[in-house]
Amino acid sequence: MDTHSAGETSRCSQLIVFASCRGYAGDNLPAASSKSSPATHPSQDTIAADKNLATAVRKALKQAKHQGLKASYIRVRVKHGVVTLSGVVVDETQIDLARRVATNVQGVTGVVSKLVVNPNVGLRGSQ
Repeated sequence: MDTHSAGETSRCSQLIVFASCRGYAGDNLPAASSKSSPATHPSQDTIAADKNLATAVRKALKQAKHQGLKASYIRVRVKHGVVTLSGVVVDETQIDLARRVATNVQGVTGVVSKLVVNPNVGLRGSQ
């Protein structure tokens, strides 16, 4: 007769299934190495380049005020040259303009827009 309780047996079964799945899913993965991957740990040069690019994009967005862009509520993030714009704007034309402006900054390899429209943005605070 089995001396394990039902809870222990269930846990053992879950561990076996988990271990089996991990082994199966990892079969096609390269062996782990002690070297860090650039995809998971960007170099100091990459971090500095992304920071400089974010600054350049913010400046370009600010200068686009003359084209009608209200960039006060737009946040800029850059990872490996890809710019992510997030925040709120007053209408769809602002999203299109912000994307165009960011795309035209030298060094930008792509633009992802997570901007949302809120027609009430800018009623408080300065532009």
